[in-house]
Amino acid sequence: MSQMYLNLFINHLFPLFLACVKISPMKKKSKKALPLIGFFNQARAELKKVTWPNKEAVIKMTIIVIVVSVAVGGFIGLLDYLFISITSIIIK
Repeated sequence: MSQMYLNLFINHLFPLFLACVKISPMKKKSKKALPLIGFFNQARAELKKVTWPNKEAVIKMTIIVIVVSVAVGGFIGLLDYLFISITSIIIK
């Protein structure tokens, strides 16, 4: 019985499997095909497309970030102080 299945596989199914699978020959990799070099080439090309802000815009945005960060930090600190005060009143 197992010989029959083996013959069926070898004579019919295996050639059908090979016909369905596309076997391509190995290609030699060129220096341009290396993924790391391609990545850096694409990154450089994208960086050339970027519109960089001028010095005045950078200074304005930096000041805004610092002011907002200090304000949010102060607000969170105030909330922390209030919650600690309320918790200490409840515990006493």
